[in-house]
Amino acid sequence: MSEDAIPYRTKNDKPRMDMNKVFVSGNLTNDVELKHTPNGKAVVHFRVAINDSYLDGAGKRHELVVFIDVEVWGRQAENCGSHLSKGSRVVVQGKLKMDQWEKDGKRMTKIEIRADQVIFMNGKTG
Repeated sequence: MSEDAIPYRTKNDKPRMDMNKVFVSGNLTNDVELKHTPNGKAVVHFRVAINDSYLDGAGKRHELVVFIDVEVWGRQAENCGSHLSKGSRVVVQGKLKMDQWEKDGKRMTKIEIRADQVIFMNGKTG
C-alpha cells in the first residue's frame, strides 16, 4: 500500500481535520425540565444511561452502565420538554463539549454532548 492510500494523512503527510461527532442510545435517568435563558432561548439538560456488557478473559459476562449528560437547545429542547420523561429511550447525535469551572479553589471539568438531534424512541413512559 502506498503512503497516498493511508486514510488519516494528506499528501503532505499532515494530519487531517479532527472530527467531533457522537451517537449514543439509551434511557433518560430523570425527567426533563425545560428552561429558558434570559433572552428566551429554550434549553434542557438530561442524563442518558447507556447499558453495555463485555466478556472478560475467563468468558464471564460483566454488565456496566455509562452515564452521559446531554444539552439540547432551541426548538429541539422544547420538543424534548414536551415528549420525554424518566425512562424514555432516545438516540442522541451531537458533539462533545467540555465545560470548566472553579469550585473551592479546584478546577472542575465536565464533558457532555451538545445535541444536534434527539430521536424519541418511545415517548413518555409514565
